[in-house]
Amino acid sequence: FHDRLDAPARPIRAHERLDVVACGRLAPQKDPGAVVAVQRAAGDRMDVTWIGGGDPLAVSNLAAGGVQVTGWLDAAQARARLGAADVLVHV
Repeated sequence: FHDRLDAPARPIRAHERLDVVACGRLAPQKDPGAVVAVQRAAGDRMDVTWIGGGDPLAVSNLAAGGVQVTGWLDAAQARARLGAADVLVHV
């Protein structure tokens, strides 16, 4: 994602919702429950999205926890979505 390094930083304004993403194959080692905890802790201060897919139960649990799941995107779409985010949660 080296192309993101050249992008100008987007200024964040007070009281603005942050766009937070996590990315990868949904499996226990990615701990999707931790991403649900981020969404719950953030409340209405951020929108949390999981980029990717995988275990149907994990997808269901994320959705029930208020996390949007994109499903699998092609490489260009995934890079664009990651590059547009304010924060990447790496689990």
